[in-house]
Amino acid sequence: MHLSSIALSALLATTLGLAAPARLVVGLNQTCGGFAGTACTEGLTCVLDAFSTAGKCTPKASLGQVCGGTNNPACADNLSCSDNIKGVCKIKASDLGQTCGGFVGTGCNEGLTCVLDAFSSAGKCMTKSSLGQVCGGSSNAVCADGFSCSDKVKGVCKVKASDIGQSCGGFVGTGCKDGLTCVYDKFSTGGKCMAKVSLGQVCGGANNPACADGLSCSDNIKGVCKLEAAGLNQSCGGFAGKPCESGLACVLDQFSTAGKCVANVGFGKTCGGVNNPACAEGFVCSDKTKGVCQK
Repeated sequence: MHLSSIALSALLATTLGLAAPARLVVGLNQTCGGFAGTACTEGLTCVLDAFSTAGKCTPKASLGQVCGGTNNPACADNLSCSDNIKGVCKIKASDLGQTCGGFVGTGCNEGLTCVLDAFSSAGKCMTKSSLGQVCGGSSNAVCADGFSCSDKVKGVCKVKASDIGQSCGGFVGTGCKDGLTCVYDKFSTGGKCMAKVSLGQVCGGANNPACADGLSCSDNIKGVCKLEAAGLNQSCGGFAGKPCESGLACVLDQFSTAGKCVANVGFGKTCGGVNNPACAEGFVCSDKTKGVCQK
C-alpha cells in the first residue's frame, strides 16, 4: 500500500506522539478529499467524482444553481440548498427578529412568518399567531398550524374548520367547512363533520345533520328537511313547489307554475284561483275561481 506524504506524516506523528500536521488546503480545480481529506480554500467546495472519495475544488454555487449531495457544489454563504441530495440554492431563511422579504424575498425559518413593515416590501420574522391573536394581511402574522384567520385583511386566529369525517365541536368548538355540519356523538360535546342533508332527509337537534341551503327542518329536535318558505315578493311554486311564509299566498304568473308571494287580502278584495291572492284570516272568497273576500 502506498501512502501519501501527508498520510505518512500523520501516521508517524501518531506513532511518535507528535502533533499531527496541518490539514492540506488546495485551490481551484485541484484534487480534494481522498484518503488525506484534503480541503479546499475558502469560497470553494469539494465536488467528489462519482463512485470516488476524491474530487475537484470548484466555486460554491450561487442563487438558483444546482447543489446538494457529494457530487454537486455547496451553496455560497447566505444561501441554502433546497434538498440534501440534489436541489437548487435559495436564499437562507431568517431567524426570529431578522430581516425578511425585500428585493430578494428572504423567507423565515419554520414556525415563523414574515411581517412586513408598513409601506415596505421588507419586514421582520415573527412567531406565528395563536388562537385569538391578530392575523391577516402583509403587516400581521399568519396563524400557526391548526388555525385559520377570520379575515384576509385583518382578523383573529380561529380553530381551522374540519373536513368531512373529521372531528368537530369539543372543548375548542372546532367548526366544519362550508357545506358541512357538525353531528355530535350522543352524550358528548364533540362529533364528526358530515354533509348537510337534502329534501325529505332526517334533520334537527345536535345528533342529526342540518339541512342544505334553501331547506329548513320541520322540527328543532328531529324532523325532515323541507323547502324553506319564501318571503314577501319572493319566488314561489315552480318545479320544487316552494311555499310562502305564513300570511302570504303564492300568486302564480299567467301560464306558469311559478309566481310571487303576496300578502293575503281583506274584505272586498279580489281573490280565488291560482292567479289571485288568498283572503286574510277571518274572510272567505266568494268564488273558488275568482271572487271577492267576504265575512
